[in-house]
Amino acid sequence: MPEANLLIVEDDRVLAKQLKLFFRAQGEYNIITASSRDEALEILEGFTPQVALVDLGLPPFEDSPEGGLSLIPPLVERGTKVIVLTGQTSREAAVQAIASGAFDYIMKPAEPETLELSVKRALFLREIEEEIRRREGREVVIRREVGTVQGEEGTSPLTEYAFSEGLNELRDKFEREIIEKALNTTGFNVVRTARLLKISREALYYLLRKHGIRRGE
Repeated sequence: MPEANLLIVEDDRVLAKQLKLFFRAQGEYNIITASSRDEALEILEGFTPQVALVDLGLPPFEDSPEGGLSLIPPLVERGTKVIVLTGQTSREAAVQAIASGAFDYIMKPAEPETLELSVKRALFLREIEEEIRRREGREVVIRREVGTVQGEEGTSPLTEYAFSEGLNELRDKFEREIIEKALNTTGFNVVRTARLLKISREALYYLLRKHGIRRGE
């Protein structure tokens, strides 16, 4: 499997180095780091990341989400899945990041394994998008919706995945395919599948019943 392009935009150089070393050790990523919005934009002139970890508090607005939020649209325009990593606890910033096109929102401090799970999830759904494009000949983005849901980890500003406009008639078909692909990836492990799809186990059980999916099918 070819290495995935990963961009890490983080002004804390120690943390950026730690993350780069961690992901490099996995042997699956081609990694470039940037410490500011402007540096990231320069990198994008010659590098297209499949996934980007983006800190919201970037220079010169370290105490504001403005810098990171402004970087999300140009990344999304390039087809990059943006995972926001920040110490800013404002729910409004989380909602704004997702509304701007961010794929996920993770609070600092976060374990590297948690970040890698989100990156793998982003790559997984990006692969689904590519399959849909090849098979159906249409553009599609699987994204997070903005809302407030109560889950196992408390209240979250994110709800389940939604398809971009224009795919409503195909939603059930691709929803089933995503679930089946995730189950195959995890060996039909319900807990790991729920984590991969970032939904609760209860929600996954509901979807399994909805689509009549059983082990071995």
